[in-house]
Amino acid sequence: MNLSKPSILLVDDQIENLLLLNGILSKQGYNVHAVKSGKEAFERINVSVPDLILLDIMMPEMDGYEIFQKIKANELTKDVAIIFISALCNTREILYGLELGALDYISKPFNNKEVVARVKNYIQMIQLKKIQEFQNISLISEIKKRQFAEREILNANHQLELLNTRLNDIREEERATIAREINDELGQSLTALKIDLAWTKDNTTGTTDITNKIDTMIETVSDVIKKIQRISTDLRPSILDDLGLVPAIEWYSGEFQNRTGINCHLNLEYIQSADINKNLCVFRVLQEGFTNVARHADAKNIFVKLHSINDYIHLEISDDGNGIKTESINSKNSLGLIGIRERIKHFNGTFEIAAKADQGTKLSIELPIN
Repeated sequence: MNLSKPSILLVDDQIENLLLLNGILSKQGYNVHAVKSGKEAFERINVSVPDLILLDIMMPEMDGYEIFQKIKANELTKDVAIIFISALCNTREILYGLELGALDYISKPFNNKEVVARVKNYIQMIQLKKIQEFQNISLISEIKKRQFAEREILNANHQLELLNTRLNDIREEERATIAREINDELGQSLTALKIDLAWTKDNTTGTTDITNKIDTMIETVSDVIKKIQRISTDLRPSILDDLGLVPAIEWYSGEFQNRTGINCHLNLEYIQSADINKNLCVFRVLQEGFTNVARHADAKNIFVKLHSINDYIHLEISDDGNGIKTESINSKNSLGLIGIRERIKHFNGTFEIAAKADQGTKLSIELPIN
């Protein structure tokens, strides 16, 4: 902030007083203007509002009190600092001027040092007030900018959350569609092929080699059917939609145990949200938790606990593996955990994960049942 040279307006009907004050104050580096009447004072103020006015009380046509009151009644000049000057030494007159709102009173004849000291003191106060007002304006402006930036960030985060939710919904819809088409189209076609191969075997009078080859083909088709069923179920378990959350967890845990050799210990209370998407959320968290254990934990056992607490679904997954590293919990590269957090956040739930070295990891979530 650059402070301009302080400006002072002198108002006195006596030319000698104006010349004296002008000489004293100009030497102090102030920008001084002098006028002889209230009319001239208002004309000057309309051109440029001064920082300080030295105003004589006893003047013809319009005295200092009337000029003071008109200045203070104007919205543009009400904050201008005014010091009365007068040969009057009447205490009542001095008090009246101060009660009106004048800063001070300087008596005539002037004492040069007194004039310089008092004017300097009030000019410093005025400049400090300007600095403070500028800083307040700057601070308010900075606060507004930060508040705007915070609102923009919050809005952007909200938009990202909505986008992530929509992408999850689209992903689940696509999974359900693909799972249905795989099961209906490929599954049925392969089942028909298996039936045809069995019929071909029963109606073939060829050699043993041909019969063995058909048996091998039937086994291959059976294996492919099982893989298709597993892929279809992984994409979107129909058991979740048809039978509910607990049967889906039991089925998935059994499949996981058979596939990985990791023992699954289940303690499940029958819980079913009316919102299928919440049940799906819990199931996806279970899948992600099991996947992390299989990939990173080197565990022998997984313990799953599902129960309700105060109308909240509580799922806890723990293992006896090596324990996730603390830095990995909040790492931007831990996409699986980030995905869990976003899923749970969408339903106003909570997510916690804790681990100790060589003592396994415990993952727990809570979300409202309905």
